[in-house]
Amino acid sequence: MRLLKHLLKWLAATAILGIVALVALTLIPIRPTMPRLKPLDSTAYWKMTGGYRIAYSRIPAEVATSRPPVIFLHGGPGGYVHSSTIQTLGGLARHGREIYLYDQSGTGLSDRRRPKATSFESHVADFWEIVTRHLGVERVALVGHSYGGELAAHFHGRLSCAARAARPELPGSAAFHTLCPSSSARSTYTRSAISPSSTPRRRYSSSPCAGRTISRAGSRKRSKAAGSS
Repeated sequence: MRLLKHLLKWLAATAILGIVALVALTLIPIRPTMPRLKPLDSTAYWKMTGGYRIAYSRIPAEVATSRPPVIFLHGGPGGYVHSSTIQTLGGLARHGREIYLYDQSGTGLSDRRRPKATSFESHVADFWEIVTRHLGVERVALVGHSYGGELAAHFHGRLSCAARAARPELPGSAAFHTLCPSSSARSTYTRSAISPSSTPRRRYSSSPCAGRTISRAGSRKRSKAAGSS
């Protein structure tokens, strides 16, 4: 009996020490594994209706044209706009394109939000608020990489007068097309920007080549139009 009591005391003491050690470990700050992101000279911020900020870089067009601005949608979720991407897409400015590249909510230099507040639907709502409230344009051209290609595919499927889809051939390549939203789609997405929970669920599953999905969607719309004529 005495041996059993000593054993129980030893087990209790071990458990207490283990709990104390675990608590101590959780209080020790984790050393960062990579340097903290720093704003670039071109970094600016949009103040969203939800009170958070989204970081972006704008490259002005070098020549005046009527071409719609280009918006870059980066990969992830969890990616960010790298300086090399800004440099690469900056070449479009020579062809009269104004370019916007932004860190999606909760990533890069944009504000962090509650985990459940950031989702595919919230990224959709953010994009629509950026286009309608901050840019105020009727037409945009999208470049979507990886997860950004999924977002681009979503808009291609939802906005009725999307046109000129590119046909990338490599998995993970970007999607590039022009969107000119109809009045009905504009009212739907404006409501979604105010209330992300009302945003329509995505119609496209994850694809290794989201850009190719866009091309097929465009082909289906063209074939239906040809059949009805």
